[in-house]
Amino acid sequence: MKRVQSIIEKLSTPQIISCLFIVTALISCIMHFLINPQLITYAGEMKILDIMIMGYDINYANAFFKALGEKGRDIYLYQQLAIDMIYPLGYGGFICFSLAWILKKKQGNLTCIGLVICILPLIGVFLDFIENISNAILLLKYPKISSFHVTFSCIMTYLKYFFLIVSVLILFVLYGMFIGQKIKMTNARN
Repeated sequence: MKRVQSIIEKLSTPQIISCLFIVTALISCIMHFLINPQLITYAGEMKILDIMIMGYDINYANAFFKALGEKGRDIYLYQQLAIDMIYPLGYGGFICFSLAWILKKKQGNLTCIGLVICILPLIGVFLDFIENISNAILLLKYPKISSFHVTFSCIMTYLKYFFLIVSVLILFVLYGMFIGQKIKMTNARN
């Protein structure tokens, strides 16, 4: 754990955080403005499985894959999921290193609890990878997909969002506290 802590502390610099933010923003733009419109052409108003925060079942997965058709499924598999294997590294690194940077500013270095907080988004990243692999398997097996496999993918989606939402909420709270502390220090000087 000391090695992980050391790596996170070293990488939590404003330069790396800024680069990861830019990478995340660029990948988001590619996915939302280039790939998703293609998928919408095939699937209509149906949403891709990765963003179904409220979940999905085998009926939705079958209807979605059927609506996509072969060409749409290829776009989902070879474009959307392929780039979505890079995306978690960007947003996960951004959240993790942002948390570490703020915690280091507040305490001088990462405590054990600070390290656990920084690992939360990395758990979300890991779950995102599992979800992407699981969705790729569903696409490759379609139309012979099982209810168990769809449920597994759906659970990975739930868990991914849980860890990421908790991480982002913690980031906002810590950032708010950091700004509040800066304002107090500025007011105390005046």
